[in-house]
Amino acid sequence: MSKTFTFAGTCVVDNVTVYKFANDAGRAAVLEKLGAKDVNMIKLPFAMGKDEAIDWLTSQGITAGWRRAAKIAQSAKPAKKATVAKVATPVAKVKRVGDAPRKGQDPEEFMQQWWAKQEALVGDRFTSKKAA
Repeated sequence: MSKTFTFAGTCVVDNVTVYKFANDAGRAAVLEKLGAKDVNMIKLPFAMGKDEAIDWLTSQGITAGWRRAAKIAQSAKPAKKATVAKVATPVAKVKRVGDAPRKGQDPEEFMQQWWAKQEALVGDRFTSKKAA
């Protein structure tokens, strides 16, 4: 069962004449409000499908100029926009200042200085607080 319409006609949308179909005479006003130009909607003699309505309009001398393309354009769904995949960017590890030896510094000397800083901050972990 195909959908039937009681009004059909043509209008100019984006400088192209296209067929329009409706079941209400108010559709012409809506088309004009949406920016269509030269809206020409006519009441059909009886309810018709799109193919029949186009044939009837053509017999009355009302054409959109490109019959099949207009029909396909109305039934085609708009294409979906391409989506871009999100790429996870690796996060660089941040070194704390003082955690690495300076250029040209002896690694053993660095470790001695590091342990000395730790003892100053935390204290000696191996001695009992009660003994002191």
